[in-house]
Amino acid sequence: MLLIMTVEITRWGSELQTEALRFYLHASDHLWTALPVSEQSPLSAWNRTPMQGLINLGVPVFSAQMLALVLWMLFGGITLWQARKVTLSFPLVFALALTLLYWGRPAGYGFNYLELVLASVVWPGLRGWQKPVFLAAIAGVMASRWWAFFETLRGESMSLLTLQSPGFPWETWLVLPLSWLLLLRATALHNNFLMIANSRLRRINKTPT
Repeated sequence: MLLIMTVEITRWGSELQTEALRFYLHASDHLWTALPVSEQSPLSAWNRTPMQGLINLGVPVFSAQMLALVLWMLFGGITLWQARKVTLSFPLVFALALTLLYWGRPAGYGFNYLELVLASVVWPGLRGWQKPVFLAAIAGVMASRWWAFFETLRGESMSLLTLQSPGFPWETWLVLPLSWLLLLRATALHNNFLMIANSRLRRINKTPT
């Protein structure tokens, strides 16, 4: 494939090659994600990635790409540091990986199954008033998706599956980071549980029979 592409490019001539190279070096300026908020299509509203959110705030495209990458690396580094020397359960690893995937990808039109995965991991560590608050938040996010879907069916908007707008991407800046923080809390609770369990096992083993 690379050989075929190389042969084809050599047939273009210097003028077309220069134009193609110029487009390649500035490709981000021609993406639909780079449009100003006033000119954006519904695709930009559906795109719930940090890079799109930064562009909507007026950050230049290249700077938004670099800043989104730095944020993803920061989130990933904190996650790895929090999970160091701890044997995590598969549901917790999967939930953390899914959250980091949604945070790091350049284009994403939904946080598929995030609420279900988050609830299955976070719920056992909640106590007292935390449970109804968590349920209300999860129900609110899921209800907003259905409300957006019914608005689209009625022809009132093109929101499809999100009520967030290019001017206020609340799912990007609220739902995703809060989900990640809840998972970090679950990681810390899991670590404390393992430490207590190991301590009790050591005491049992030291007890004379």
